Amino acid sequence: ILCGVGRVGKNIAEEIVKMGNPLVAIDSDERNLMLLDSLDPSPFQLKGDATEEKTLEKAGIKKAKGFVSALPTDSENLFVVMTARQINPSLRIISRVNEEENSQKMMRAGADKAVCPSHIGGLRMASELLRPVVVDFLDQMVREQGGNLRVEEAVLSPQSRFVHKTLAELQIPKKTGCVVVALRRADAALLFNPQAETRLETGDTLIIIGEIGRIADLKGLACGTA
Repeated sequence: ILCGVGRVGKNIAEEIVKMGNPLVAIDSDERNLMLLDSLDPSPFQLKGDATEEKTLEKAGIKKAKGFVSALPTDSENLFVVMTARQINPSLRIISRVNEEENSQKMMRAGADKAVCPSHIGGLRMASELLRPVVVDFLDQMVREQGGNLRVEEAVLSPQSRFVHKTLAELQIPKKTGCVVVALRRADAALLFNPQAETRLETGDTLIIIGEIGRIADLKGLACGTA
């Protein structure tokens, strides 16, 4: 569920849809919702006030897995985050903040993460100066029209054929075309560039780079549905 389809929200919607995820977009202005008509597939559009509990329930919040609040003001986002967390305690919630100092307040209200677009923009400008080739590479993955590469994550379920096997045995790059760049253990320990002898276990999260279609295939193997 995405609340708020402005300039920030439209970019969020584009990425969610491109990665093959179903999306419900909420906005009180029908003109903003019309910005999503060009997406393929176009997300479900719901005109309404996201600060009202009945609107969130109509959007299916009780069954939702992810929730983004990208409304114009921090006060609106704070209220929406609190309401969403109360309705669905297991929901992963990401909120926009305009003032960096409000990030902790937003997380205390129930957000898993708070993102400040102006802060991210400043980091982007510094990166353009200091590491332009890296920025170009990332742009090719995410920002360029038709960009097909992504950095993604795949969580290993108990049914996954990856469980109890080493990276050498799995030969993930050869069989899927994806590259494993890091591994987060179920206890949150992070391994950068895991070695071939690293054995995978249930609850581990693979951090990978690959083409969108190949990533989808790998995630199917990781969760045991393929």
